[in-house]
Amino acid sequence: MRVLSIEWARFGIKLNSIAAGQFATDTLLVKYPQPIVDSLADTIPAGRLGRPEEIAWMVAYLASPAADFLSGTVLTLDGARDNWLGGWPPNLVTDADGRPLAEARRQPESGSGSGSGRADGPSD
Repeated sequence: MRVLSIEWARFGIKLNSIAAGQFATDTLLVKYPQPIVDSLADTIPAGRLGRPEEIAWMVAYLASPAADFLSGTVLTLDGARDNWLGGWPPNLVTDADGRPLAEARRQPESGSGSGSGRADGPSD
């Protein structure tokens, strides 16, 4: 990132990236086993999952004049998790036989009333 930002700066191009942590996206909420989803916030020092709009706000900042002098950096947006715990998924989440829980698609709960305004994707 830093080298690319140096190479492209003379053309007025800024390069930055966002290293996003665990966010409460539709994919996370329906792909992973419920025990992982339920315990994930406990693995983040901020005590919660990120919200998708928080990434949008970071992108809006990077695209705004306020970030005109910012280039060549990775902005970590993860509630301080990478500085605290390490890799994901947590090794402590296992099934009844002691095996790590595997990814599996679940159908979103219908009529959950979450108010997220999301459109469910195609079913598998």
